[in-house]
Amino acid sequence: MSKRAIAVGLEAHDGTGKSSLSVGLREIFDGDVRLNEGQYKEDRNLLIERWKGGEIHLQELDAEMTESYRRETEEINLLRESTSGQIVILDRTWASFAADLVEDYKKENAEFPHFGEHDSIVYPGGVLKPTITFELKIHEDRRNKQVAERAERLSGRDEKLRIDPIYRNNLEMSRKRLGCVRLLMRERNRPVSALRAAQVLLGSRKTPPLRIYPQGPLFEL
Repeated sequence: MSKRAIAVGLEAHDGTGKSSLSVGLREIFDGDVRLNEGQYKEDRNLLIERWKGGEIHLQELDAEMTESYRRETEEINLLRESTSGQIVILDRTWASFAADLVEDYKKENAEFPHFGEHDSIVYPGGVLKPTITFELKIHEDRRNKQVAERAERLSGRDEKLRIDPIYRNNLEMSRKRLGCVRLLMRERNRPVSALRAAQVLLGSRKTPPLRIYPQGPLFEL
């Protein structure tokens, strides 16, 4: 039986270079990337719209989203078993939902059910917690510039991030409670961010010994 690949999570606000970082890590470690797209994303967005429209309560949203992540965990674990790569890179995880969920429970004056010791946030049973989850962060002006250059309509979350620094800071605090490792970057730079993340992975006691692939495209830059 092949050794199971480790799961590495990536979290960030849009426009920080998260997808680019996933490509860089894949090149260094010969890994696989699982993007936050497809049916799971569509179903979760629909659940959020139903909650915003008053069709379901927050606790129902929490329960149904958790079940969605449990189902996806089964698929991710199959990929971890079958891949020839050393790592599976997850472009967003349950942490994306949880970071907002803390604020939503607070607004409803309800107790957040996922707190652990010392105000940490604990993943629900059956939901994959990556071995390490990185939070990529760049200067907010540069992030906003990147989002603007996409020439796409801003999501409600992006609009709130742009105008509400308290909301933005609260999300970042929630990611800290989730145990995310922050990568603070001056610019969007794939080689630099990927190599910094690789340094953390290679030096962490949480990860097994990993091999790098210096023949990859990243090292030709």
